Amino acid sequence: MSPTLGFIVLLVLAGLVLMLFELLTVSFGILTGLSIISFAAAIYLAFTISVAAGIWMIIVLAIGVPVYLVAMIRWLPKTSIGKKLFLEKAQKDSGAAAPDAAALDGLIGKEALAETMLRPGGMIRIEGRRVDAQAESGVIDAGKKVRIVGISMGNAVVRQAE
Repeated sequence: MSPTLGFIVLLVLAGLVLMLFELLTVSFGILTGLSIISFAAAIYLAFTISVAAGIWMIIVLAIGVPVYLVAMIRWLPKTSIGKKLFLEKAQKDSGAAAPDAAALDGLIGKEALAETMLRPGGMIRIEGRRVDAQAESGVIDAGKKVRIVGISMGNAVVRQAE
């Protein structure tokens, strides 16, 4: 009994479905291995039909599988299932991760309130906002008035006010 073209197509489709599930689940490469075995079986069966059919199967899979994977990676996150499975792109807000250096420079010389204990790092409250701060020396208890004497690596450098 010679292999039918339908069985070869079934093996290729099974390999593509296994690769899709590899994208969606954590199988540590097991599904990829099974899909490669499925593709190899399809190639083998195509070679049993004729050498030309086997070579065409290799060419079709060598071009088609990468195109399929790229299409799935681009298309899948836009589907309703993909939106639940994949993270959205991060929004880049200016200054969201680090304080604005120019704004911190404008605070030098002003008084603030130590919101947490500074040993030496902690938080101060100045002009209604929290700012990372570092004590110039020693430990400053929470609730004490401090004066901003400088800026170092995005932190206000403070000393206890008299």
